[in-house]
Amino acid sequence: MPGGKSQSMTLITRPTSKRGFTFLELVIVIALIMIIMGISFSVMPNVINERTVYNTAIQIQQDLLYTQNKAITNSSTWNSGKFEIYFYPSDNIYYVESDINASFNPSTKTYTGKVYVRKMPSGVILDKIVLATNDTIPTTVSSPPTTYIKLTFDNFGTPNLFSVDNTCGIFIKNSSGSKIVKVKISKLGSVSIEWVKR
Repeated sequence: MPGGKSQSMTLITRPTSKRGFTFLELVIVIALIMIIMGISFSVMPNVINERTVYNTAIQIQQDLLYTQNKAITNSSTWNSGKFEIYFYPSDNIYYVESDINASFNPSTKTYTGKVYVRKMPSGVILDKIVLATNDTIPTTVSSPPTTYIKLTFDNFGTPNLFSVDNTCGIFIKNSSGSKIVKVKISKLGSVSIEWVKR
């Protein structure tokens, strides 16, 4: 540098402008959030109804499998009076004898020993029970006001009542009838769940 003097160069920086949301952008975001919430609120009751009906069917399936397992383990028979399930569609309830000392009286609905009392959840109806005792046609049809249906298994896991076709099963629905599911019991004792109306 001429004259031996050093010159320092200074950079001048301009302040950057900080930009926030405009009122219009804020209104658009709020409107989108409200639309999404509106859609979710309209869909949510439908989903809850569907899950409640299906979960009830799962509970019935589990109780049937539990009773079947107990009958096999304890070498029970259809007419032993042990490990029976009593369905009362008109009362929206069923009873499960859960140990070998349990005894349920279907006339008085009283019991001794360990018996599970399963009431249908609010808004869920034990609609009807259509099962058969032979391979041809359903002979046991229960819908209110039929008193009760007794279901039991033998030591091979074979049920006393079973589904012979797609019209058979234990039917559960919501109060409006828009969701219907059935629990099917095969002649060999397998228990499955199928949607009838979803």
